[in-house]
Amino acid sequence: RGQGEEIGLVAFNGGVRVLQQPTRSASSLQTALAHPPALGYGTRIYDALESALALIKKAKLSTAAIVLLTDGADVGSKTTVQRAVALAKARNVRIFTVGLRSKSYDPHLLRSLAAETGGAYAEASSPAQLAPIYTSLSGRLASEYVLQYRSLAAPKSQVNVQVSISGFGSSTSSY
Repeated sequence: RGQGEEIGLVAFNGGVRVLQQPTRSASSLQTALAHPPALGYGTRIYDALESALALIKKAKLSTAAIVLLTDGADVGSKTTVQRAVALAKARNVRIFTVGLRSKSYDPHLLRSLAAETGGAYAEASSPAQLAPIYTSLSGRLASEYVLQYRSLAAPKSQVNVQVSISGFGSSTSSY
């Protein structure tokens, strides 16, 4: 995680449990991760996403991403995938899905969640393959920036935007 980033933790199986509210405290995150939740029947993916999105809203984060680790088979959610995606889109939250193969593995849902929210999908056939996936995601998320500006252009006029960052390059976009 990058310096100053807030991270929250949500665990889910037959229920959904917030392990840690969004925090900058590495020690709080380590404490929350030191005691993994007990395994249980069910995989309430959509309910967990709704819970994570509620944490993001409550924390008043201007930008956020969710990293979802699951086998992709939802069992028992009260929320629908459509609602979870709509909430993520409304809050500009990208969902990065990590599929861990199991007997119930369903990559289609995970690919769809990532694609519909602007995230990305990765797949692991064993827990040992998770570390490089998380390292890659960490690097990607830590090197992204959100740029906001207020245009003085009149409505419906062509706007060309160019951003240059010394040492990184430039990019141009139009709308």
